[in-house]
Amino acid sequence: MRKAFGIFAELTTTDPVFNTSAFILESYGRHGVRAIPPGANAVAPEERSLHLLCSPLLWWDGDDAGNREKAMEVGKRMEEAVRSGSGDGGEGHHHAYVNYAVGDEPLGEVYGFDEGRLERLRKLKGEYDPKGRFGFYNPIL
Repeated sequence: MRKAFGIFAELTTTDPVFNTSAFILESYGRHGVRAIPPGANAVAPEERSLHLLCSPLLWWDGDDAGNREKAMEVGKRMEEAVRSGSGDGGEGHHHAYVNYAVGDEPLGEVYGFDEGRLERLRKLKGEYDPKGRFGFYNPIL
């Protein structure tokens, strides 16, 4: 996270277009989540064990394509910096909290890699949203 914040700091201090951006670290209580047995819901095990969200938010005025490209490039660098220190071990099973996902993550990164859980979520999606009206980025399909 320190390396990612360094990348963020460099961007926001050298390019005034991005100086209204924010870098947020969030933590939340886990007692209630851990009190529910792992198989009793569709929350992925890898999400149940996480409690710190790292959320760099890059903001700029206007819709200049160059600014968007720069933000995406810097965002990817920050993401890789955080992942490099995550202890993932190179297995590729990264995790992105659904509300903060960019939208290009594989389904497993957002909802977990267990195929049984994904199938359960698909079934619930079909039952409660048969017309597909609730479909944001990375919807469960």
